Amino acid sequence: MDEQNARQGEIAELIVKKKLEGLPPGYSVIANVDIAAEGKSSELDTVVVTPTGVIVVLEVKAGDLIADESGHVVRDYGAGGQKDIVKQLNRQGGIARNRLAALAKNLTIRSFLVLPTGKLDGYGIGIDSARVIDADRMDELCNIILDCDRLPHSHDISKDTIVEFLENHCVVKQSLSSISETLDIRCQELSAGLATWIPRIESPLAVVEVNAPAGAGKTQLALSLLQKAHQEKRSAWYINTTRNIAQKLQDHPINQHVEFIGTWHELAIEKTRAEDPADIDSLKLSQYFNDVSEAFVQKLEDGNYSIDCIVLDDAQDLKSDWVEALTQALSSDGTLYVLSDPNFKTGETVEFTESVRVNSAETARIPQRVTQVINELALTSSPLVSTSPYQGDVPAFFTYSGPAQLLKETRRAVDEARKEGFSDDQIAILTMKGRHSSEILCSPTLGSDKYSLKQPLDEFKNGRQLFSDGTLFNDTVRRFKGLQAPCIILTEVDFDELDDQTKSLLYLGMTRASMSLKIVLTDVFAQKLAACL
Repeated sequence: MDEQNARQGEIAELIVKKKLEGLPPGYSVIANVDIAAEGKSSELDTVVVTPTGVIVVLEVKAGDLIADESGHVVRDYGAGGQKDIVKQLNRQGGIARNRLAALAKNLTIRSFLVLPTGKLDGYGIGIDSARVIDADRMDELCNIILDCDRLPHSHDISKDTIVEFLENHCVVKQSLSSISETLDIRCQELSAGLATWIPRIESPLAVVEVNAPAGAGKTQLALSLLQKAHQEKRSAWYINTTRNIAQKLQDHPINQHVEFIGTWHELAIEKTRAEDPADIDSLKLSQYFNDVSEAFVQKLEDGNYSIDCIVLDDAQDLKSDWVEALTQALSSDGTLYVLSDPNFKTGETVEFTESVRVNSAETARIPQRVTQVINELALTSSPLVSTSPYQGDVPAFFTYSGPAQLLKETRRAVDEARKEGFSDDQIAILTMKGRHSSEILCSPTLGSDKYSLKQPLDEFKNGRQLFSDGTLFNDTVRRFKGLQAPCIILTEVDFDELDDQTKSLLYLGMTRASMSLKIVLTDVFAQKLAACL
């Protein structure tokens, strides 16, 4: 219920936002105004300041509102309980007037209840029907605001002064913690395109290639393909090189109905019955995994398997001959789905002689302004297109010149994130260094107990890595691949050149952020980036 209410509320606010785009120049629209006065606080959904300085407050509600026999208009917010809408509106109006009185005593304020997707049924005590803009009157919204601009007023405060007061003396920002979950839901909906239509592709060709950036919905597509195979009673493998994503799908109910979900090396070990890697000397692990992979490739090429649906995710991380060998494991009418991010390459590019190829540059997860910076830095082979509903801010940069300053500037980035409203569990501090070469990962804090770090330990439980008890997540960028967080702080960004390898790693780190990005980098590398912007 809470998730459904959040989604409906977001849609209602988007409808209002779209309608207000029809206002002529000179009208200022401010969304999500946190306002407080005399110990009381409230959030105003939308405030419009007209050219003559009239303040129009729009309280937006999704769906229908019904007044009961006693005239009370009540909305059920699920786990949030019930709220009397009239009392809520009156309280908001009182707080707004008290706060704005600090600017001028005689400001003209008009409040409206806006129901973009519904109506008010019945007679609500304390609600003037003329102040209710329901679905039938939404086309009149801009004209109603234009009429407000003609209201008589006795103050001599300019519109710009009022807007400046609202922006500087009230907290004009989205409540970041509260909208993060709603934003995730919306982004999943926007990135569902691949998962919706690619499973419908019918072709005599055995390979379907999907090249798309981070946040495009490739994991959703993989899940959709596995569910389709299960429904059609067809055998399926899901293979990834990224442990984080494989674990997500292993935790999903689909894991009970699919022959294999896991990493390439896990599949190779299983099929070749190789020795447990835990028993291998750490210095010999690299050669061990390569030998096991080559042995598995031989079994694939020998035709030992007949799988109807193979989904290879993050295919760009594997050797090309390993990828090609998977085609030998298909049944006579089987399909190999090769999902890749062309902007993060650690392996070899596979060139299939025949395949259905789908290319996309759209990402629903990355905020619009972060995407703009990625494009300006030319981190990708072609410009990304952000379909995220969240514009966000331009990434913040913090520069340092030594270890002591590194900790100080990373703390400062955390302070900024907290000030913006992010809770510690919404912040991930990712280092560009390796795990054992990082100054940050070598310390349990950022120099103070206020900044305790949740870091990976050399301990595992049920195949999952354990972490220390800090409050701020901290790991390497590479190990965070496949994950995301509302606020990402990239630290120890220290490179000699902005070459292809550096671009690839920066792209990986910057695309982990769903709302906010902060970058802690050396003075020297900051100058190199500045030259690109």
